[in-house]
Amino acid sequence: YDYNSHGTHVAGICGGRGTKAEGNSASKYIGMAPHAQFLLGSWLLDEASWMDEALWMYRVSKEEGKRLVINNSWGMYSFSTLDGTSLLSQLINHLADSGVVIVTSGGNNGDAALHLRMDFKRDTNGNNDTIRSMASYYSGGDGQMLIYWGTPGQPFKAGFALSDNQKNIFPGEFFASSDNIDYYENYIVANGDTVHYNVMTEAVNPFNQRPHVILKVDKCSGLNLHMMCTSDSGSTVHVWNVNYVKEHESNVGADFVMGGFNTYKQGDHLYGVGEPACAEKSIAVAAHTAGRFRNDTNWVPGAIAYFSSLGPTLDGRAKPEISAPGVGVISSINSRDESEHTPVAAISNNGTVYRYAAMSGTSMSGPAVSGIVALMLEANPNISVDKVREIIFRTALNDQETGNLAIHDSISPRWGYGKINAMACVNAALDQLSIEEALERDIQLLVYPNPASTQITIQTNSNLPCLINVYSIDGRKVAQTTACAQTSMDVSQWGKGVFVIQCNDRTGIRTAKVVVR
Repeated sequence: YDYNSHGTHVAGICGGRGTKAEGNSASKYIGMAPHAQFLLGSWLLDEASWMDEALWMYRVSKEEGKRLVINNSWGMYSFSTLDGTSLLSQLINHLADSGVVIVTSGGNNGDAALHLRMDFKRDTNGNNDTIRSMASYYSGGDGQMLIYWGTPGQPFKAGFALSDNQKNIFPGEFFASSDNIDYYENYIVANGDTVHYNVMTEAVNPFNQRPHVILKVDKCSGLNLHMMCTSDSGSTVHVWNVNYVKEHESNVGADFVMGGFNTYKQGDHLYGVGEPACAEKSIAVAAHTAGRFRNDTNWVPGAIAYFSSLGPTLDGRAKPEISAPGVGVISSINSRDESEHTPVAAISNNGTVYRYAAMSGTSMSGPAVSGIVALMLEANPNISVDKVREIIFRTALNDQETGNLAIHDSISPRWGYGKINAMACVNAALDQLSIEEALERDIQLLVYPNPASTQITIQTNSNLPCLINVYSIDGRKVAQTTACAQTSMDVSQWGKGVFVIQCNDRTGIRTAKVVVR
């Protein structure tokens, strides 16, 4: 709501080209797809505004004859249905069927017990069950929002109370989902303070037929918020505890806790994926730390970020679906942003200082995937959205952190299918080309390190079987192997000099040179 760096940082990850310093080469902080072009827009925090934005982007992409990736580094719980049935989700699915790839950050509430699943039953006297919990306040908000979704055909009642630190209870009100309250507001006097609250209820939501309640209670120092819910036997109600601020943002979760009351329920960390990540054809992205080399020799795989939200969706579908680096990611920041970002680099160009800083969040892992998708579409502009999704999920990396998800044909509520594999994704997109299309593209053979002394890695940029021959500069064959996608070769016995590596697959012969010293 002021000059801010979130969008600048996200855009830089998608496709920043690096700032060129006066008299020097460009900075090393470039994005995933540095030759991509951008459509940028600002939208109000409601469904209709985002839908207008997305349709405008779609029209522009069609007019220019280009493929479109829409990155969404945002998430909401307060509007839409959280089960993929909303108008927003329907538009996402329609755009995907029309060739648009939609990528969405999975959320940053993995460390919050923001969710309760309540399975109701009657007691031995036939009385309805009532479930209670204490809803913690998030420190940065103006109050808390309790969002309830019930079982179709099963009404429920949602209520609240306040208490002081001595456990004195100040009762609020109960609201029936069947009352169909468009908007109601009131005040409660508790411990000498006046606390405002408002509520909306639906007997039957038009998109998913579920009963629905949203209750907002303003924050008041020294008071605790209690959640209460009651329903008939057989009903299941889910409730989320998220903050709200005056601009109606509601994407930060807070814990449900027992608060010293023995009969109260503790929240869980599940069902943390909101809109638009819960749309069926949105690619929902988790976040992990980047892998690294220890002592320049031992590879340490990155762990899941503590904040990365867990699935599933309200209707039980598996989300998120893939993970990408989202911790301490360095990218561009807004030159007008006066907030306390600690720059890791500052580059001057034509009198303006461009700064780069590290940020963390699924807001950062999402655009990494969006940039990789852009590379896939550059490699193969005719590839379908369903094929893009299938490739990303099928080629996901599994390691000791993710577990053997692919082997067990499973998807994790934290990792999805695993860690995104950029090179494999682009290679697989290329492999979808016909022979004629492939011959028109300059598919490069990549060899590194170069120069080398002990071992080289060869990336064929193809998942097809390749015959690899190595020749000395005077034409002698010194080695031969076969590979798909990538292989390593020992060069220590070749002797010193320049060697030609030749790769042969169905698309023809590609060559590269390597220096052994």
